Amino acid sequence: MLIAFEGIDGSGKTAISSKLADNISAIWTKEPMFDSEEADRLNETPILGAHREALFFMDRVQHQTFLRGVRQDAIVCDRYLWSALVYGYVFSPDTYEFIRTAYSQPYFMVPDCFVFVDTPAEVCAKRRPSRSVDVDKTLKSLRTLEQAYKDIHPFRIPEWKNVPVISVSGTGNVDEAVARVTAELRQRWPNIVVDSEQTEMFVSGVETDDQTI
Repeated sequence: MLIAFEGIDGSGKTAISSKLADNISAIWTKEPMFDSEEADRLNETPILGAHREALFFMDRVQHQTFLRGVRQDAIVCDRYLWSALVYGYVFSPDTYEFIRTAYSQPYFMVPDCFVFVDTPAEVCAKRRPSRSVDVDKTLKSLRTLEQAYKDIHPFRIPEWKNVPVISVSGTGNVDEAVARVTAELRQRWPNIVVDSEQTEMFVSGVETDDQTI
């Protein structure tokens, strides 16, 4: 069972996905497998789209080898192929048709479920102030990505049209978000069980036990 978390940078998907993985004793993994700051640099550096996508493509091929070697019932992935198409569409538009065809091939595992962490771009931008010196540019980029997730929805991709999509807010309590995701997952996979964990909150991309954001 492969559960793919998707959403724009700073949405809270890492906090929610890692907590869910802990609760259901799943393997947690992410794309890209290399450092997230390096991924940011690739998105922010003016390089040829084909060069950018080649680097991400090689990483995703390597990740498929890892996924197919996992001997565990459940895998939770922080970013997967929906994000691959969205970010490729925004940052490497000249390669989009190629990558859409490539990532739709049987070699790439189709997830059992997409979980979209729906957080306004304005909130995400405030969580990532240290990542960019130009806050306005960051917000503009996040808004573009926010719209791209709507434009490139899984139901528009023939190979993914039957994959369920769960939407959850990333603006509040982590445990409540995990509970909402789990409740919907359990409707399809009843054996998923959540452990009792302490409450955590989203604040600027960092978890804390404060009661308000």
